[in-house]
Amino acid sequence: MTLHQALVLAALNWLTLPNGQAYVSWCRPAARCEAMVEQAVEDVELSALLTGQDPWDMLSLAIGESRLNPRARSKVGAFGLFQLNPRVTQGRLVRRACRGLIRRECDRLAALEGARMFAESVADCGSVRRAIYRHRTGECGRGPNSDKVADKAIRLRRLYARSQQIVLD
Repeated sequence: MTLHQALVLAALNWLTLPNGQAYVSWCRPAARCEAMVEQAVEDVELSALLTGQDPWDMLSLAIGESRLNPRARSKVGAFGLFQLNPRVTQGRLVRRACRGLIRRECDRLAALEGARMFAESVADCGSVRRAIYRHRTGECGRGPNSDKVADKAIRLRRLYARSQQIVLD
């Protein structure tokens, strides 16, 4: 199993109930869900590769921020997989750049900028957990939500490792 396949499988497992029905409204009907998740995971994986971040951390962050919905919008207007804040310079610049792009290109641009900002936070804060907290609050630190997102990445990584052992055995 490739890393990409494992990321998609992890995301689909997270997004679906045991009966196969997606439990997040943006991923319905179920027939389209897999293709939509595949695109979102492509953006997460590319963002991780280009910024030197762990793809499992980036997937976990995207799930925590947007439920892996590239078109998610928060009450304050944050948008994209990594919920860029339109009140900060980077969010405004991405919004402005998206005016001339098709929706798919805009989704990818927002994901890349969100990952770049996160990578900068990891470097500034010294750890992924502290960077997740900064991503949400603007300052380095730790809180229950940052721990939850970081722990999810650890669980996803372990599941992938187990699946690799099964394939190798």
